[in-house]
Amino acid sequence: MLITDIASYIREQTGVNSQNVTDSQLYRYINISYHEIENAIVTNLNEDFFWNEIKGNLTLWQSEYKSDTSIVGNTSGTNKIISVAIDYNGNGQYVTATLTTGDDLEYKRSNTSGQYPLFRVMDNSIEIFPTPYKSVTNGIKQRVVQNLIDLTSGTAEADIFNGKIHVNNHYFIALGAFEHVYRQRQLENDAVNARNTFLAKLYGDNVRDIGLLGRLNNRTVSTMNSIEPNTTKFR
Repeated sequence: MLITDIASYIREQTGVNSQNVTDSQLYRYINISYHEIENAIVTNLNEDFFWNEIKGNLTLWQSEYKSDTSIVGNTSGTNKIISVAIDYNGNGQYVTATLTTGDDLEYKRSNTSGQYPLFRVMDNSIEIFPTPYKSVTNGIKQRVVQNLIDLTSGTAEADIFNGKIHVNNHYFIALGAFEHVYRQRQLENDAVNARNTFLAKLYGDNVRDIGLLGRLNNRTVSTMNSIEPNTTKFR
C-alpha cells in the first residue's frame, strides 16, 4: 500500500476532499499516526525493532566513518549502532568488530591484521581499528537503529516502517489519522470513536483482537547473517 493509497482511503472513509482537508494537512495527520505506531512498537516491544543495515566504503588509511546521512541507505539519522562488520580484504568476508571505549591502545598497536577489529562510537561517527590498509567498496556494514522519517507521496512501499511491518498492516496508519481528520472537521464524537478503534486495533481489546502489537510480539526480527554480536575476548 502506497502512501497515496492510504491518503485516498482516508478521504473515502471520512468523506473529506482537498478543499476541506488539504493534502498538506492530510499528510501531517498521516505522519502523526505513523510515528505514534513507531513509538508504541519501540516502547512496548523492542527498541531495536526498526534496525537497518547501512553500508559504506572503506578508505585507505581512514579510521573514522560517519553514521548518518553520508552512509548509503541511511537518510533518517542514527539513534543507536548495534554492530559493525568490516571487510578489510575486499573479498566479501566481513569480520564483526568489538565495541570498545577507545582505551585499548596496546591492543590497537598489536592488532594490525584486522582479524579482531574494534570500533568505538564518537557522536555521529565511528572509529575503527585497525585503520584500513586499502580502499574497499561497501567494506563496512553497520546495523543501526534509526528514527523513521516522515512519509511523503514519494515514499516507496518498501521503505514504510523500514520494511519491518508487512504491507497488509500499513492501513493502521489510516486508522490513526481518522481521529485528526474528524477533529479538524469538528466532529468530536467521530473523532473519539476513531481514537478508540485505533487504540483497540493497535494494542488489542483483550477479548477478540490481540492488536498489531500482539501480532508482532512473538515475531523474530530478521537478522543479518554477516553481522552477529562478537563476544570474542581480545587476544
